[in-house]
Amino acid sequence: MIIFNNEKVNESWIRDLHIEKSEKQFLPWHVAQMLDAIGFNATVDILKLFGGLNLHIPKLSSTFAYWRNKAIQEQFDGSNHRELAKEFGISEKYCKDILRASRETAMLERGKDRIPDLNPN
Repeated sequence: MIIFNNEKVNESWIRDLHIEKSEKQFLPWHVAQMLDAIGFNATVDILKLFGGLNLHIPKLSSTFAYWRNKAIQEQFDGSNHRELAKEFGISEKYCKDILRASRETAMLERGKDRIPDLNPN
């Protein structure tokens, strides 16, 4: 039994369901898509956790952007931005923007953004 939003739900009968393909029409469209993608038990678990919420699911690319950008920075050899853009499914301009931003961040961390002190006293 689960308790969510002060609602008691006995899920044992739900776990015992065998939904035929022709019966999926009685489910909300997105739930039927989840069933096909991740299976029945995982769909029930997601509905238990998030049911009733207005939930935004981010794009796959934006969810893992930190690690994509990190991989681009690590694999950049000074001239392979075109290949990296293709590999990661982004434009060359965006790849260059990621690399530029990483250089600027590195410079800030090293203190290269400081204006030289003209008055050494």
